[in-house]
Amino acid sequence: MVVDPVRRALVDFTDFVVHRGVTYSSRPDAPQRLTQAQLGPEVFRVSCTYSSLNQLTQSELPEATEHSAGFIPARSPVFEVKGWPTSCRLAAQHDGSWFVYLADADTADASRAAECALDPGRSTQDARS
Repeated sequence: MVVDPVRRALVDFTDFVVHRGVTYSSRPDAPQRLTQAQLGPEVFRVSCTYSSLNQLTQSELPEATEHSAGFIPARSPVFEVKGWPTSCRLAAQHDGSWFVYLADADTADASRAAECALDPGRSTQDARS
């Protein structure tokens, strides 16, 4: 009897969420303080948490889909950030903290925050470094 090997994969995820086909990322290395007073209405609820799914299956996962997230628990709400269009910034809570998610602008050689997601009080160079 021949036993086929099973492909296993443990993935180290970034903190992301997908909305309207756009990936939004938080920066755990440079967290932004956020209070509930800064939240707008709920935009959607997370459908799948990829880090949890990967822990359970230890399998390679498909590309992230609409309303999936890296760490935000499934069924958790994602909110508008007051003063920002939802196409630029979103907010959600996980692991006891609030996180701001910036829309990503992917290019052939890099992924960075979309211009509209950057703080207008900072220079573009400072916000990307």
